[in-house]
Amino acid sequence: MANFFNKNLKYIRQLKGTSQQELANKLNIDRSQFQNGKIMKLIFQLKTLLKLHTFSIYLLKYLLLKT
Repeated sequence: MANFFNKNLKYIRQLKGTSQQELANKLNIDRSQFQNGKIMKLIFQLKTLLKLHTFSIYLLKYLLLKT
């Protein structure tokens, strides 16, 4: 999966004319993180945070509607 992601990320970067360094700067990460796979860990962490955020919204709505 990581190889598929890396190829797609490179393709999208090239379409937009963005270098690894420019993307790293926008993401506020070090460029070396692209090369050693840490970008995948970052993305999985973001997915987890989004899931937790979504869950907390549903939980909050449930709790507010129950009162």
